[in-house]
Amino acid sequence: MKTIFFLLLLLISCSGGTALRNTKFIEWSQGTIDPDTLGETINNSQWKSNIMVFSGPFVIHNAMPNNLILNLLEYDMNDSLLRRSQMWMKNNFAVEDIENRKFRLIAKASTPNTIDSEIVSDNIVLIIGVDAKEQIRQRNKKFEEAISRVFTRENTYNNPLYMAHRGYTVDAPENSIPSFIHAGQKGAWAIESDLRFTKDSVVVCIHDKTIDNRYNGTGKVSDYTYAELLEMKIIVGNNIDVYSDEELRIPTLEQYLEICKNYNCVAFIELKEDASKEIIEAANKIGMTGRYIVSSSNIDILTHFRSLSDEMIHHINMKPTSTNLDDLRLMGNASTAFNLSDPTGKDKEMIDKCHSMGLKICFRAVDTSKYAKECIEAGIDFLPSNTMEEINE
Repeated sequence: MKTIFFLLLLLISCSGGTALRNTKFIEWSQGTIDPDTLGETINNSQWKSNIMVFSGPFVIHNAMPNNLILNLLEYDMNDSLLRRSQMWMKNNFAVEDIENRKFRLIAKASTPNTIDSEIVSDNIVLIIGVDAKEQIRQRNKKFEEAISRVFTRENTYNNPLYMAHRGYTVDAPENSIPSFIHAGQKGAWAIESDLRFTKDSVVVCIHDKTIDNRYNGTGKVSDYTYAELLEMKIIVGNNIDVYSDEELRIPTLEQYLEICKNYNCVAFIELKEDASKEIIEAANKIGMTGRYIVSSSNIDILTHFRSLSDEMIHHINMKPTSTNLDDLRLMGNASTAFNLSDPTGKDKEMIDKCHSMGLKICFRAVDTSKYAKECIEAGIDFLPSNTMEEINE
C-alpha cells in the first residue's frame, strides 16, 4: 500500500500534551511498522528524546521550535554509529540510497520536559517508501535546474571558471566597486564578496569585522550606521590613487549584485553573518535569482539558508571530514572548498569522493596558470583566484 504522511511520535506510547520521560524504539521498514519490534525503554534525564529506527528512502520535513532539535544518526547493519547530523528548525533532509544503512531520528530538547507528542507531531513529517522516492525525484530536479543556472559551461583550459576572490584585486582594492567591475570586465565566471551588517542593518561588502585594515577609520562595522561608513573611504589596495573617493566607499549588497548582473557573473556570496533573508530579497529585487551561490564556513548559516532556498550552498571546509561532507550531501545542491594543494596527486581522492557524493568542489587560491591547469585536469569544478591568470594548453 502506498505510504502516506507519517506524523512522527504519534506512535510513541504517551498521551498528547504529556512530557515524555520514557521513550521506546520503533523499527520502521519500507513504511510498515511491526508491533513486535517495540523494544527497550530509554530513560535519560539529560536528553528527553523520542527515537525511531527506520530503513528505506525517506524525506523529513522539520519545523520544530527553536528549543527542539532533531538528530539524524546513521548506522551500519551491525549498529555501529557512522555519523550524526543535526536538523535545525525548518531544515529538510532527503536520503534515497541507504542500502545497508539504518537511521535513527532523535528529537531532543535543549530544556528538560519540553518534548511532547502534540508539539512534535505538529511540526515534523516523515515520509518513507514510494512517496519519499517521488519527493526526492522532484527535489533533485529542482536542484539540477538550480545548478544549471550557475554552471552554464564546463571548467576548461580555454574558458576557465574563475571566481574572482573579493573582486579582481590585481587592479583595485579588495571588496570595492572598482574590483567588482574589473572582475566583470576580465570575464570572471563569478565575483566573490563578503557580507556584514552595519549598525542599522544595511548589508555591506567587507571581509573583516573591523574597518581598521582597509578604511580611514577604526572600530567594528556593526558599530557604525551605513551613513557613517559612507564618510570613510578605502585607503589600502592596488592602484588606490587612480580611483575617486566615491568609488572607494563601502559597497552595499545591492550595488555588488547589480555589477554581477551587468557583467553576467555569478554572485559568490560569503556570509560572515547570517544574511540569508536579505540575500534572497535583494536577489529577487535586482533580478539575480538563480545566479548566486551562498558560501560560509559556518554550517549552521548554510543550514538556515537551505531552509529558505534551493540555491547552491558552498561550505568553506578547512578540515574535511565525512560528517560535514555528509551534511552537505543531505542538504543537496552543495559545493565545498578545501585548503589542499595537490589535485593530481594525493588530494585527487578527495575530489573523486566529493563528486561521488554529488558535491561540487574547489581548492583555494588558484593563483598561477600552472596550478589552475592542474586543478582543471583533476576535475575541480571552479577556481577561486586572486589573479585569474590565462591558461595555456
